[in-house]
Amino acid sequence: MKISLALGPRKPLSRQTAWGCLTTNVTLPGAGSLVTAIAYASGVQATFAGKPHPPTVEAVQARFGTIDVMVGDQPGTDGVLARRLGARWALVLTGVTRRADLPVEPTPDVIADDLRSLAVVMRSTPPPVRAVPPTTH
Repeated sequence: MKISLALGPRKPLSRQTAWGCLTTNVTLPGAGSLVTAIAYASGVQATFAGKPHPPTVEAVQARFGTIDVMVGDQPGTDGVLARRLGARWALVLTGVTRRADLPVEPTPDVIADDLRSLAVVMRSTPPPVRAVPPTTH
């Protein structure tokens, strides 16, 4: 991670998460915890552009349009991004969030132990009904 504290143009940082999961058994401090420490020590407020911040929401919508399902393991990033995209959120318990952590906010639409289980659940879950905007001629 490269952070410049010099005066001049500011570059947004991509990650704000406090914790990162390197393996299924080890959780270590994430980039957000390091950025917070540097911001506090320097007095310079960090600007974030990654999940779930507006630049990511805008980029996803511009690239993919309407998103039906966001899959992730972190409520504070993946779950919030899903809600900001107007998508269902499928929480998988293979990363940071464990079954013992439930309930979480935002509340997931689907919870699965792993991606294989999620695929089974999603096949049996009908997609949401979306309102189609009227066409103008």
